[in-house]
Amino acid sequence: MNRISYLGAATLAIAAGISSIPARAQNARSFVSAQSGVDGNPCTRPSPCRTFAYAITKTNAGGEINTLDPGGYGSVAINKSISIVSGLGEAGVLVSSGDAGITISSGASIVNLRGLIIEGASVGATGILVNGTTTDLTIENCVIRNLTADGIDFEPTVASALATLDTFVANTGSNGIYVAPTGSGAVTAAFARVEVHNTQSSGFAIDGSNSTGTLQATITDSVAANNPSGAGFGAYSLSGHAATSLMVTRSVSANNDQGLFAATNATLWVGQSTVTENASGWTNGGGGTMQSYGTNQIAGNGSSQGQLPAVSTGSN
Repeated sequence: MNRISYLGAATLAIAAGISSIPARAQNARSFVSAQSGVDGNPCTRPSPCRTFAYAITKTNAGGEINTLDPGGYGSVAINKSISIVSGLGEAGVLVSSGDAGITISSGASIVNLRGLIIEGASVGATGILVNGTTTDLTIENCVIRNLTADGIDFEPTVASALATLDTFVANTGSNGIYVAPTGSGAVTAAFARVEVHNTQSSGFAIDGSNSTGTLQATITDSVAANNPSGAGFGAYSLSGHAATSLMVTRSVSANNDQGLFAATNATLWVGQSTVTENASGWTNGGGGTMQSYGTNQIAGNGSSQGQLPAVSTGSN
């Protein structure tokens, strides 16, 4: 082999070797910092990123983003399974005018959000918006406030589950929490120690009217207060659409238009709860079912203070 052909063969071998080197792996766990983070860094603990939006591009599906110090980390669109974890008071998300603070769309099968303060500053539209094929969303220890639309808007297109714990929602232009799936899947929502205050519609709105599947929700140890244009706890659907049910236990509905509300094709059960200082203690809309376990305090309302119908015979 002459010198020229030898060099050509060597060059091809080197090129082949370079092309076979795998792309740099993304992180299983990424880090963001308000003090030392720079978008463009690899998002490791020694070299953190600055924003959630950049960190998610450097994190594997199913991975986790952690905050290293208090600060604002910006809105983020989530299109893959991810956890964003912070101590409460460390991670702020300032919502831009007319937008959502966190948007979760198709591809994000499992999402966990913890310790976030989502601030609308009276111009941001929605705190957390789900409008795709998300199947499992957990929201824990978050504050969501000062928005022009909903605090949490959960509208999955497939069978899904929402779990919300130890979370505070306040000052929204529409519902505090709105669960309204589409499609034909079975959807569940569970809330524990969640408070919703000062909305322009309902505190908790469980809406099956856009789905042909089923919708089941439970609310425990929670508060819906000062929602003067809607219900504290409400469930409703349409004939031929999702059979919808809501169980409310050990909770408070106060200073709302309606303390409890159920309408077409929806059932609301309530036990060990307080319903007081509402314009109407409870409203049973056409085609809805509302039943009590007989362990509630319903008093001090403008109307509908009497006993609710008892839970059907055969129920425990």
